[in-house]
Amino acid sequence: MKIHKNKKNSPDRIEMSEEELSTLLKEIKSSTMDVSSKNTITSILISYCWISTQLEKGLLSLRKLKSFFFPSSEKSKKIKKKLDGSFENTKNDSDKSKPLADTLSDPEKPEEPPVVHTSIDDEKNDANSPSDTPKGHGKTPASKYSSADVQIISHESLKVGDICPECRVSPLFEYGFGSVLCLKGHPPISAKVYKPQKLRCSGCLILFTASLPEEVGKNRFHPTAKSMIALMNYGAGLPFYRLEGLQSQFGVPLADSTQFDQVESLANIANYIFKELEKCAANADIIGHDDTGIRVLSLMEENKSKTDKERRGMQTTAVVAKFNKHKINLFYTGRDHAGENLNHLLDKREPSLSIPIQVSDASPSNYTTEFETIIVKCLDHGRREFVSLIDAFEVKCVYVIDALAEVYHNDKITKKMTDQQRLDYHKEHSAPIMNKLNAWMENQFENHLTEPNSTLGGAIKYFLKHWNGLTEFIRTPGAPLSNAEVERLVKKCVLRRKNSLHYKTEFGAKVGDILMSVIQTASDSGINVFKYLTDLQVHNERVKNNPELWLPWNYLLNI
Repeated sequence: MKIHKNKKNSPDRIEMSEEELSTLLKEIKSSTMDVSSKNTITSILISYCWISTQLEKGLLSLRKLKSFFFPSSEKSKKIKKKLDGSFENTKNDSDKSKPLADTLSDPEKPEEPPVVHTSIDDEKNDANSPSDTPKGHGKTPASKYSSADVQIISHESLKVGDICPECRVSPLFEYGFGSVLCLKGHPPISAKVYKPQKLRCSGCLILFTASLPEEVGKNRFHPTAKSMIALMNYGAGLPFYRLEGLQSQFGVPLADSTQFDQVESLANIANYIFKELEKCAANADIIGHDDTGIRVLSLMEENKSKTDKERRGMQTTAVVAKFNKHKINLFYTGRDHAGENLNHLLDKREPSLSIPIQVSDASPSNYTTEFETIIVKCLDHGRREFVSLIDAFEVKCVYVIDALAEVYHNDKITKKMTDQQRLDYHKEHSAPIMNKLNAWMENQFENHLTEPNSTLGGAIKYFLKHWNGLTEFIRTPGAPLSNAEVERLVKKCVLRRKNSLHYKTEFGAKVGDILMSVIQTASDSGINVFKYLTDLQVHNERVKNNPELWLPWNYLLNI
């Protein structure tokens, strides 16, 4: 360990090898400090060494370090609020004739993106879009509680046809029913004890026991209990041990190992739906995917015997597929990267179908070499590079952000159009903006206006290198601008990872993949997910025989 003395009022810089860090952590672990203090000091040491290593290798700039500790929004509206207020938000600019990008002047006077004019009909449609409706006003009406028990209460002394007790002249007629909402609390898993009476003959000693109600069944765990456990863990990210503690507070103990046994039995049934969803996703027109890190303890144990040249990483691949206007969400956890998981998925695709659209970021591990796809790269990732540099290169970054804001605004207008209409609109209105932006970026290097090796130069080079993938939306019908839907789905993995930390085995990870896939797909289908999981268990034999009839969007027609 080396300690470098710095100037007065500055902390000393410490150099520490991995072996020294490991030894120090063991000493802390064996010390007499309380567990909370040990965890805090351990986290501080690991964070310090990680930051030092990343800075030394040039993998972490001070700007990224700042955003790591103080994250900020990437939305144009919030970015410009941080600036001098001279730029206006384009969200509600459909009634302005001049786009925001045209109001910006660069020091080198680049050729600005063209003015984008929309038709009056487009402006009206955009102004009346659901996204412009104010949110969060008023109470949630009783009609929104679709799963609530409804109890009809008749008048205690009057009925239709009776003479009005006030005027004593006219008869009463049906006027309808009022609505009073009452919300009650209860444990996630409730228990009910049945005590059947037992009678024994005093002579022959034969025992007679009262029959249990039909609802009891042979299994002590009702299908609704399994559904709730699965939703709490794989839907809401609540770990088994935390649910165990919560249940004990309600006086209904439920061990974490018992919880897994129940969700495993549910996953055995849900696996039939998972496989059917895989078939549908393989035949989808648009497939987006991305990876996020995950810990699997059994794989981490295997890593101890692996060499540096062998693959040691592990991740969860999130997949979003658009199939016949249905959104399918799939998860795969293991050592395979997103591109390899896409290979396995496309291997199930019907050969007669057209080439699918693949949406992802520019990471090489996201792409397949076995199947032909139309590659669409996420425009959000390219834009994000300029957002992160806005403090250092304000004018140039705002120029790019404003130009892309016009493209996003155009895409918002096309939400209700067909794929071909959307493509035609982008060709007319967005293609000129992107072409001007491309010329501006190339001009930055050709005329030595931006240093190629600078951080801004790196952001521009990323855009130019992946230009075809970033602009596929102006050439291919249905091609999206970004991979935002997949990134939102990845957050479900992140939520569970933050709470549960890891999977114990690959089998446990597979159970999680199956249930998370079915739950998230059902949720996006707009159905009651709890009821859906319960119905799969109640009708498990029918599900096994015809899983294609029990998908989230069609099972109510076949139940």
